Amino acid sequence: IDNMPDLYPGFSFAFGFPSERHMRLGAALGLYHRVESINEIAWSSLPVKRSILRRTRLIASSELQQYRDQFNALWSEMREDFADFIVPVRDYDRWLYRYAKHPEISYKVVLISARFTNKPVAAFVLAEHSDFVELVDYVGGSDGVGFAVDRARQFACMLGKSMVKGWFTGALVPCFMGQSLSVTPTGIEVPTNLRGRTKEQAV
Repeated sequence: IDNMPDLYPGFSFAFGFPSERHMRLGAALGLYHRVESINEIAWSSLPVKRSILRRTRLIASSELQQYRDQFNALWSEMREDFADFIVPVRDYDRWLYRYAKHPEISYKVVLISARFTNKPVAAFVLAEHSDFVELVDYVGGSDGVGFAVDRARQFACMLGKSMVKGWFTGALVPCFMGQSLSVTPTGIEVPTNLRGRTKEQAV
């Protein structure tokens, strides 16, 4: 939803997920216009395989501050590689607030770096469910996506889960699907705000 300064001071965009019923109602009232949809990608787990070139760290919440520079470097790389997308901020401060300090959910924050240079390659967040592992978030350039997905699948195997699942907009599915088992529409859509403009202008 764009142009919402009254609700979100200092921000140009708000990224929301109305239910199908709300989407239909908003469209009928001339408030919303559909611009994207959310899809679920599923991957099978992978046996753990040690990499000679890359190191993977599971970072405790109390240790995240030590990696501030690496996370900010990955965010800079993501901003450049995904410049054609609207990507919510994923810098260190965001990760600290969203995942390390979450009051209820114990997220697993994982950093992949080059073994010999210590240059960050990618970072991602996992949440463990009863029968699968959820790939919640990612930060890094386009070259790091495959490494992150494969490592998430290996973590699923270590946790005794058979599958990794994640939600992505349709535009990002080709970037992340790789060797996925399936890509399934969730029925959740992403709207843009029609207030102050015509439906034709929003298309």
